[in-house]
Amino acid sequence: MKVECLGSCGTAPVVQINKGYHEGLSSQQFDKLLESFE
Repeated sequence: MKVECLGSCGTAPVVQINKGYHEGLSSQQFDKLLESFE
């Protein structure tokens, strides 16, 4: 899968899910975010 840079170095780590951006995530916040999509 080819992806482009999100250009959000100042708020890393960042993840894009669909059209939404989630910035400044800890590993716990990331896990919680993923669980919300199950």
